[in-house]
Amino acid sequence: MRRSLALAVAALAAAVAIYALWPRASSPEEQVRAAVRQMEDGLESRDASAVLEHVSEQFHSSTLGDRTELRQLVLAQLLRGGGLRVVTLQAEVRAELDGRLRWVGRVAAARVGGAGLAAVTEAELQQFHVDALFADEHGKWRVQEASVTPLQ
Repeated sequence: MRRSLALAVAALAAAVAIYALWPRASSPEEQVRAAVRQMEDGLESRDASAVLEHVSEQFHSSTLGDRTELRQLVLAQLLRGGGLRVVTLQAEVRAELDGRLRWVGRVAAARVGGAGLAAVTEAELQQFHVDALFADEHGKWRVQEASVTPLQ
């Protein structure tokens, strides 16, 4: 009896541990936020493909052009030299009626040198309002539309 009880307790403990450690799918909102972070990291590490992998082939924007124009813009920024740091200051993700998700936020961007972001002056820091529409394309959330507006 004791042995059976001990085995039952051990099995229950194993089941609880497996449940607690089992990877869970993140919500679509979390996936969009992760995609934005990966795009920011891609800009900072000068990796255009890390940015563009989150951009849909159908991308279009009144302020950034189509995907080809966005690619040229990203490459031009990365080839200018120095580092580029983009930080989300505030953001929210909202569900659209058609199932897409809208990421709306305020970001700060600056060119940084060897001293890093701490050495950036206020005059060098630019802030932007970003409105981006993400769609689930075969299990990966990608930007289909975006507008970027400088803030004063």
